[in-house]
Amino acid sequence: MLVILFVKRVDDIANPFYERVFRFSLPADDNSTYSFSGKKMVEGLRQQHKKFIQFNLTGDSLEDEKEIYVIRIEALKLKYTGDTIHVIKVHFTNENTYGDFIQLINIMHKDKHCCYTIYEDDFYIFGEPPTTSQADVGKIIVPLSL
Repeated sequence: MLVILFVKRVDDIANPFYERVFRFSLPADDNSTYSFSGKKMVEGLRQQHKKFIQFNLTGDSLEDEKEIYVIRIEALKLKYTGDTIHVIKVHFTNENTYGDFIQLINIMHKDKHCCYTIYEDDFYIFGEPPTTSQADVGKIIVPLSL
């Protein structure tokens, strides 16, 4: 499967937009020679006993707006608590629009999530492990006692 991305960048005032094309190939899900595929990813999540927080978008704009708000809050919880046990799974139906998908992508970008993917009709959001800053590496933390 060949995927082509179009990227627009703003670099200067005289010519604020120009296009670049990035080409990359994704492995087919039925090909066992690749170590990564969407099907293997989902199987791996189940084998690791990840707990899914499931949301279903129905195509009803009012209900979906409420669901997307809750999805954003849950995704932020995963991000800021360092929760890697739970995975948010958002299921799209045939009634959903491309705009619904773009809303999720925009949330991921605005909130600076780094771990998310789409497979079939589902959008997965992963928690991020807690990070340690370079200044904290190698420090010994001694508990204070009275």
